Amino acid sequence: MKTEFVLIALASMGALALTTAFADQPITPIYTGARQIELDFDWDTGNYFAVVRGEDGVNHYWKIFRSSDNGGLWLPGGGVSSTGAFEDVEMAVAGDWVYVAAARGGPTAGIGEIVRFSAVDGLRDTDYGFPVIVDVSPATVVDVALASNQDGPDTQI
Repeated sequence: MKTEFVLIALASMGALALTTAFADQPITPIYTGARQIELDFDWDTGNYFAVVRGEDGVNHYWKIFRSSDNGGLWLPGGGVSSTGAFEDVEMAVAGDWVYVAAARGGPTAGIGEIVRFSAVDGLRDTDYGFPVIVDVSPATVVDVALASNQDGPDTQI
């Protein structure tokens, strides 16, 4: 069975800063095989972020998208594609950055890594790299959690 997800700006998140109503807009191209969608908002820039985890029949992926117009248009910012599965992804905004944590499965099971993107333009911070934050192989990490203090000092994840 094939499931297709289309991401829209959610009304509960839109209440944070929406001043203009938009029709529901999908992330394009539409990704079939999506298994997980996480949303976050950056108070400083007003940008919305979405990370989508899934598989396309050959590779497993997660991709990040940014909307600077309250969900009217979603622009890609980067991501990771791999022959090994991703068990889980999580996202949090802190300071000038959007952090994405991912738990790998398959041949690289047990590895959790984190990547960061600019909260302003959604581009990956190549200097930050892909640091491994946990390695419990050969066991598998099946869940990751990531949070920030964005509602306060906005300095830590």
